[in-house]
Order: sequence, then C-alpha cells, then structure tokens
Amino acid sequence: MQLRFLATSPNLQGRGLSTALLENAETRLLHRGIASIWANARDAALTFYLERGWVALPDSEHVSLETQLPHTVIVKQLHR
Repeated sequence: MQLRFLATSPNLQGRGLSTALLENAETRLLHRGIASIWANARDAALTFYLERGWVALPDSEHVSLETQLPHTVIVKQLHR
C-alpha cells in the first residue's frame, strides 16, 4: 500500500502530530491486513521516517514530477 501526501505544515511541525498521524495510519492498515507500506519521502523529511522504522531503498532517489523536490522511496513492514 502506498501512502501519499504526508507533509505537515511547517508551523505545525515539532508537536508530535505527524508521528501520531503516521502511527494511526500504520495501525489502521495493519488491522486491514496490509503487511507492507511504501512512500516517496521528501528528502528533507527522510530522517523523520527512518527514525520511525522506515527503510530507504538503495538507489531510489529521484525528483518528484509533482513537486520538483528530491525524494527517496521508503518502505516499512508492519508487524502485530
């Protein structure tokens, strides 16, 4: 399952909202039987995802056609 459009407004960052939203999405997907999720992470937010158990795919760096910003493909295996 791909997750898209995960950006948080800069004036709301650092309050734990993104973490709570991401954890809620992962829990809901796991309960739906989804075992693996992936996303195109903006490179500026890559550390955020890596710190939460996501893994960057080697050689997956690219510039998004939609945003023209650098992104990396990330994946996460969901576990009960």
